[in-house]
Amino acid sequence: MNKHTDEQEFLLNAKKILEAKGFTKDHPALNELIGAIHFDQCSTQRKILWYKWPGLILLVATPLISALISIAIASSGDKNSYLLPPNVLAIALPLASLTLTIMTIFDSAFKPAERFKRACKIGIEIQNFKGQLLADLQQLSTEEELNKYIPQKRQKFTQFSMALVDLFLPETISASKLEELEKPHHKHS
Repeated sequence: MNKHTDEQEFLLNAKKILEAKGFTKDHPALNELIGAIHFDQCSTQRKILWYKWPGLILLVATPLISALISIAIASSGDKNSYLLPPNVLAIALPLASLTLTIMTIFDSAFKPAERFKRACKIGIEIQNFKGQLLADLQQLSTEEELNKYIPQKRQKFTQFSMALVDLFLPETISASKLEELEKPHHKHS
């Protein structure tokens, strides 16, 4: 399904719910919220694709290369070993070791498997948020309730945007940690 069609369909569903409840006025704040949901949903889908394959490759290849290096080292002392000729082993072993080191550094710095899992979780939470938004719209009965509700939901939705920012920042300082640092600290006596 086209991503823009998905956003338009969601917006139409929200407007149908409101029209059925007697709301006739257009609500720019609702349109903005739905646009933000769409933007974060697309961003989440891109992150899922971005982290999926590197995470999977590192999860499988790192222990595999490590095992191959161990086997090569163990068999290198045996002159009757048929694993690899000594001249090939002299080149392959340092290359495999360097590759393993780079992969380990990449995995520990970027943690693509963990980020893939977090991106999937955010995607599920956004879908649940959309469903809850439509269900909540059915419960509203006045313009005043709607005008209070939309900013509250927009504020709540900000947590998903911040979680997506966390996926880009290094683990040492994430967006949520930045917020904590910005909050005033009170000493307890």
